[in-house]
Amino acid sequence: MKPFISPAETGEIAWRMLLSVAGFRLLILAVLSVFAFLPLQEPLLATAGNPERLQNAVLLAGLVGLLHLTFTLKRWPTNPYRLSLIQILLDTLMITLLVHYTGGSHSPLLVLYLLVIVSAAFLLGGHSAFYLAISSLVLIFLLSGLRVLLNIEQHMNSAYLLIFGLGLFAIATLSDNLAFRLRRSEELLEERGSEIHSLSALNNEIIQHMDLGVIVVNQDNRVLLTNPLARTLTGYPDWSEIPLPLDIISPTLLKFVIACRLGRELPIDPVSLKVRRLHEHLVRVRCVALDERSNGAVLMLLSDVSQDQAREQQTQLAALGRLTANIAHEIRNPLSAISHAAQLLAERQREPKMQRLTRIIVSETDRLNQTLESVLELGSPRPAEIQDVPARTWFEDAMEKLKQDPANSAAEIQHYMTAEDMIIRADPAQLQQVLWNLVRNSTRYGHHEGQMPRIEIHVERENTDTARILVRDHGPGVPANLARRIFEPFFTTNSRGTGLGLNIVRELVLQNHGKIEYYTHPRGGAVFRITLPLADVQSPAETTSSSLAQHRHGGH
Repeated sequence: MKPFISPAETGEIAWRMLLSVAGFRLLILAVLSVFAFLPLQEPLLATAGNPERLQNAVLLAGLVGLLHLTFTLKRWPTNPYRLSLIQILLDTLMITLLVHYTGGSHSPLLVLYLLVIVSAAFLLGGHSAFYLAISSLVLIFLLSGLRVLLNIEQHMNSAYLLIFGLGLFAIATLSDNLAFRLRRSEELLEERGSEIHSLSALNNEIIQHMDLGVIVVNQDNRVLLTNPLARTLTGYPDWSEIPLPLDIISPTLLKFVIACRLGRELPIDPVSLKVRRLHEHLVRVRCVALDERSNGAVLMLLSDVSQDQAREQQTQLAALGRLTANIAHEIRNPLSAISHAAQLLAERQREPKMQRLTRIIVSETDRLNQTLESVLELGSPRPAEIQDVPARTWFEDAMEKLKQDPANSAAEIQHYMTAEDMIIRADPAQLQQVLWNLVRNSTRYGHHEGQMPRIEIHVERENTDTARILVRDHGPGVPANLARRIFEPFFTTNSRGTGLGLNIVRELVLQNHGKIEYYTHPRGGAVFRITLPLADVQSPAETTSSSLAQHRHGGH
């Protein structure tokens, strides 16, 4: 017989049900005690004589009830099904004893069998109530027959007992069906609860990682729910002991909430949200009323316009890159033919004016060819071949090549290395190209009019995990309003520049799992800082400590 409530599934519910039944049993015993002892001369339940034995039986039943309540509170034995079975058996025996001392088949306490049968249906499950009804009816007939044999009763009231037995079976059948239905309902409820919990976790995960900021405010205009993007856009703290009022976070958003509740048309233009007086975000706000009441909860969806613009710009740049690559392939061959024809023409023409014109043609075609090479390289860069690069060997070789380059003959290049034992994880050829482009850029633009370009290159250890390369010039630097755009493709302040050099540098650094930043030196001049990963030459313990330290401080 399978238990109705198994401890593995809903043990807490089983113990609470057992405790309820134990308490209800004590209440019934308290009422029986009143009827068994009062009035003192002739107790109400002592209709069949033997009041003392009846009183002793009631006291025994009370003692058993108290012991069972104690075991239930202590949860011993640990299996609630076993304790339920013991309780049903003891209740049946105690009721039989009480029925014997209150008139046998004529006892008013026969109705207590019905209560035990209902308890068995809910505590034990299966067909336990039906089996208990059969057992109880057998006990009643045996008791009545024994009382007739002992001349306590003159005859057995068989008709009454049969009718009572039919009642027992009816109650048992109904109780079993009801218990089964309740069990199925509980199982379905548990399944639905589990599904709801899973859906809630899924919805929460989706909300936390949405590209839209989500804010839910209640009827008092206090923030109930936010996701990370919404907290970033509004400056809402990651943790707050109580929901903060929306007007403290953003009075602008409060206006949207009020307009949404009043059914007014909301503006579609982006609005500016200030974040702690330091930053501001341009966002587009959409409000949805979650309640039909005029003061109900409101859902706000915040779209970061700057991110939308960045994605749109990336899409445009990707399309532009494919277009320019195709155009570059188409122009390359005729451009080579023009340059070759100009060189042949220069060899045949001796007139100085024609010689000058052909040199201009050759020079301009070379410049255009260089631009095309940069475009093609930007469109389909070579994958980085990451390897362990000894910093000292690579740096000495790179400086030798830079000094031999005729383009740097008019520049003063100083180089410094403070950690010669570093092993950098990078593609040495691409790293050489990055350094060459930065030096070429400094040679062209990193000096004042009439002065020799002066360039400083520093290679040093930043921390246990990264190396740092600094390229500094002593020129005017980049104006603050243009500094954030210097890595954009085709952005240049020189009419003869391509605007691709620094963009190619950034892409190469990113391919090597590094990053590049620009800032103006306090004493003047532009500084490009490149951060690259070092090879894992530390012990595991040192690496773990370093990683934890970086995690706590937010990286570099």
